[in-house]
Amino acid sequence: MKKLSVLFVVGLFFLVGCATDQGQPQIQIDPESQVIIAKIAGRRAGYELEKQYPEVSHEVLALSKAILIEEEPDIVRIVIDRLVIVLAAEIDDPLLAADLRDIVALIKIETGIEIADEHMRLIQATAEGLISGIKIAKLHEV
Repeated sequence: MKKLSVLFVVGLFFLVGCATDQGQPQIQIDPESQVIIAKIAGRRAGYELEKQYPEVSHEVLALSKAILIEEEPDIVRIVIDRLVIVLAAEIDDPLLAADLRDIVALIKIETGIEIADEHMRLIQATAEGLISGIKIAKLHEV
């Protein structure tokens, strides 16, 4: 059930990004809702990552924290690039791997393009969610 809800949230978020102007109605979600959706997706993925791949989640936790505290855009970009590489690790769970690919698509930044404030808010919300999910999983270890 948890994995289904993750898939739904991530799918909804990407539907918003894929809506086009080709005469079809667009789905409009206000920026605050997008931030909440990004945080939820990050939290679910962080939780599953810690449960199944704690060796990977350790670095994800450190990189996510760095995204939240660093203010220098060039350093944030380097940290995000590293997080993208770590999240693209070989994952045997196909649903978790798909969720991580979607998160990578959300946070990835093209070289030479300035990070827009709205995009940075989504990246930070995703990082907060990853941190929260990892911490929750650690608290509930069996």
